[in-house]
Amino acid sequence: MANKQQQEVIDTISKACAYGDFDKLKSFLEADPACVNAADEQGYFPLQWAALNNRVVETNYLLAQGAAVNAADGTGQTALHWASVRGSLACIETLLRGGADPGLPDNRGYTPCHVAAQYGQTAVLYHLALKWGVDCDTADHDGRTALHWAAYKGFADSVRLLLVLDARHALPDKEGCTPLHWAAIKGNGEACTVLVQGGALPSLSARDVTGSTPPQLAVEKGHRYLGMHLAEVKARAEDAWFGKHGSLAWMNKTQLCPVIWGLILGLLLVFVTKVIGPGPVALPQQPSAAGAAAAAAAAAGDAAVALINSTAAAAAGAAVQLSAAAAMVAGQKPGVHSSSSGASSHRRPAVAAAHPHSAVPGEGGTRAITTAPGTGSSSRQLGSAAGGSSSSRSGSSLFLFNVAAWSVVVAAGVGLFFLHKTTTSDPGFVPTGRDGGRTGEKRLKAAHAAAAAAAGSSGPHSHGAGGLNGSGGSSGAVAGGGGAGGGTAGKGPLLRSGSGGSGCSGSQASLLDCPALWCGNWQQLCVTCKIVRPLRAKHCSVTDRCVEVFDHYCPWVGNTIGKGNRHTFLVFLWLELYALAASCGVAVSQLRGAVLAGAWGERLVWVLAFLVVSGFVSISVAVLAIAQASQVARNVTTNELANWHRYKYLQDGAGGFSNPFNRGVRTNCWEAFHPAATPVAPMMLPREADALGGLGGLAQGVAGQQQGQADELLLPQQAQGGHGAGHRCHGQECRH
Repeated sequence: MANKQQQEVIDTISKACAYGDFDKLKSFLEADPACVNAADEQGYFPLQWAALNNRVVETNYLLAQGAAVNAADGTGQTALHWASVRGSLACIETLLRGGADPGLPDNRGYTPCHVAAQYGQTAVLYHLALKWGVDCDTADHDGRTALHWAAYKGFADSVRLLLVLDARHALPDKEGCTPLHWAAIKGNGEACTVLVQGGALPSLSARDVTGSTPPQLAVEKGHRYLGMHLAEVKARAEDAWFGKHGSLAWMNKTQLCPVIWGLILGLLLVFVTKVIGPGPVALPQQPSAAGAAAAAAAAAGDAAVALINSTAAAAAGAAVQLSAAAAMVAGQKPGVHSSSSGASSHRRPAVAAAHPHSAVPGEGGTRAITTAPGTGSSSRQLGSAAGGSSSSRSGSSLFLFNVAAWSVVVAAGVGLFFLHKTTTSDPGFVPTGRDGGRTGEKRLKAAHAAAAAAAGSSGPHSHGAGGLNGSGGSSGAVAGGGGAGGGTAGKGPLLRSGSGGSGCSGSQASLLDCPALWCGNWQQLCVTCKIVRPLRAKHCSVTDRCVEVFDHYCPWVGNTIGKGNRHTFLVFLWLELYALAASCGVAVSQLRGAVLAGAWGERLVWVLAFLVVSGFVSISVAVLAIAQASQVARNVTTNELANWHRYKYLQDGAGGFSNPFNRGVRTNCWEAFHPAATPVAPMMLPREADALGGLGGLAQGVAGQQQGQADELLLPQQAQGGHGAGHRCHGQECRH
C-alpha cells in the first residue's frame, strides 16, 4: 500500500479516505473542519470513499467529526450504498450504528439491499435482514426486487438466501418478468435451479409483456440447453399422469419398490415349487443290462434277439433269488450286512451295493431303490448319486439340504420385513420449523446452540460487525438499530421484527440465526424447507424433504436412505444376499444331480432359469451390501463419497479427503444401528467454530481487512464506471 501511496499523491480528503491514510485525513479536517461534508470534483463525499474501501477507522472518525451519514451524491446514493458494493460489513455496521437509513433509495429506487444483490454480497443481505430487520424484498422504480437482480446477475447464494427470507419469487416487474425470467435470459442455470426448488415452478408458465415464458426466453437468447431443460421440467410438472398433481404421482416416490417385491416373491415361489419341489433330485430307476438290451432289440423289431435277451433276464432274476436264498442259509436276512467285527448293522442290502440297479425282494413284490422325481414321499428320502457311487443321499446330506432350503425361505421372509420397514420408516427428515412443530424447532435450536457453544458464544451478535466476514470490527453486543423494519402483508413470515432493532425475533428468524451462516456457509440453506441444514444433511428431490445423514435415494426401496433407516436397509441387503447365495447353492446341487441322472425334464429348465436370474441379482446385491457395510464401518455416506470435493467439512487443509466423523469401526456401527441415540450432526465443525470465535477486536480486524484488500483498492479516478451507472444493466425502456 505504501508504494501505491507514493505513486498517487494524496492531495484531497477523498483520497485520504480511499487510501486509509488517517494522518492525512486528520490534517485535512484540522485545517478545514467543513470539508468533512464537502464533495469532490465528481460529487462524491469522503464518507462514501471510506465506506467503499472498508476504512473503519476513518469512517468512525468522519462520523465523530460530524459527517452526514445519509448524505447522497448526484445519483442519490449514500455511503451505505457504497459500502454494500464491496460487502464492507465492518463499515456497514459502523454506519448503521451512526444512524444510516438502510431503506433509503437512490434516484432509481435502489436500496442497499438492491446494491448488495447486484454485486452478490450475500453476507450484507443476511446481516441487514437478521441483525437490523431490513426488508430485503422492496421493489425499485422498475418493479424489481433484490431477488430479480440476484437472479439476473447469477448470484445463486444470494438467490438462495432471499428465497429463504421469503422473497416474492413470482413478482413480475414492469416488463412482466419474474426473477426466473431474468435468470433464463442471462443463462444462469444454477440460479434457475435454485428458483425452481424454492417454489418458482409455476413461473415456468408465466409470460412477460412479449408473451414469452422463461424456457422460450432462454432459447431466444442463445441458451438452448437451459431452455430445453426448463421446458422438460415444466412438462414433467404439468404431466397429467406422473406430474406433481397427476393421477399416478404416487409412483414417482415408490418407483421400483413394487418390482423388487415381485422379484423376491417370484424367486421365492419358483425356489419352493420348482427348485426344492418334492425333494432332492434323485437318479431315476434304470433297467439292467439285459433288460436294456431286450428293450433295444424289441424296439428294433428283432424278435430273435428279444427272445434271447428275455431268457437272459430270467436267468439274472433266478441268480438274484439264489443269492438271497444263500444268504438266508448263512443265517442272515436280506438287507442286513455283518460288520468286520461280526456285529450287525442296519445298512442297505448288499445286493443293492453290488447291483445298484437291481430290484430288492420285499412285501408284495420288488421295490426300486431310486425313484423318479415327483413320485411322492419316497423321493424325499432318496437322492441322486454323488459321483456315481451311490444312488441316494445319506441322512446327513439330506438334513443339510433341508436346512439350506428352508433357511432360504426364512431369510427371504425376514428380509421382506426389513424391506417394508425401510420403505415405510422415517429416513431422518430434518424438521422444517413449520411442519415440524415445536419439536422440530427445538431440535434445530439445539443444533444451533451446540454450534454456537463450540464457537464460544451464544450467537452472532457477540462477534462485532467486522468479525462476520473476517474483516474485523468492533466487539461487543449490538443494540437495536434504526433499520427500516416492518413486514409486508400477505408474504409469509419474513425475518423482520416489525420494528427497529434486532431482526432475530420469531421462531423462523431464530432458526436461521445460525453460526454457520454467519461464517458464510450458504450451501447449508435449503430453499424448499426454509431451514439451515446440519452437516451431512441433504435435500432429497424425490421426497422433497431434507434428510439427516443423507446416503442416497433407492428406487428399489422407494424411500430415501438416511440416518433413520440406514441400518434396516443394511440388514435387508445382507439377509437377501444370504438367501440368494444359499438358494443358488441348492439350485446347483439340484442341477448336478439332474445332470448325473440324465433327468432332462421341465423341472431342470426351471432350475436353470432360477440359477441364471438369481446369479445376476446376487452380484448386484453383493456389491451394494459390501459397499454399504464398508461405509457404515467408516461412518461415511454414498453422497459424501461421491461429492466430497463439494463439502468443505470433508476436506483437509491440503484439499484432500478427510472424514471428521470416523470414530472407529465399533463406534461407527453402534451409531448406525442406534439412530435415535445418536445426536444431530453439528452445524459447523470445531475448526470453523474456532475460526469464528477467533474473529474479533477492532484493531486486528481492520488491519487484516486493509492488508487483504490493498491490491483491490478502488481509487477515486475509478469511481466513474466502477460504481456509477455502469452497474445498472436495465434501462428505462428495457426490453431484455
